[in-house]
Amino acid sequence: MATLPQSELGETAVKLLQEAGERPVMIVDGDREVAAIVSIEDFEVVRKARIERVLRAFDEIAEDAKAAGINEGNLAEFLAE
Repeated sequence: MATLPQSELGETAVKLLQEAGERPVMIVDGDREVAAIVSIEDFEVVRKARIERVLRAFDEIAEDAKAAGINEGNLAEFLAE
């Protein structure tokens, strides 16, 4: 993720950050939504949810592999096919 010190932001960007501390700020280009600025607390919620989604997917893959008879001992054989 790119980072930028707040000291390098202009006045408008500082105001956006202050607003984002209260609620998300949507950046638009005409009718197109291009970005959102959210508080770090909101960002952490989203990041945690994404990690949990990936972990659930791994669990589902492991269950499917087990149902198919795949285990650590024979995984290489299945991948070579």
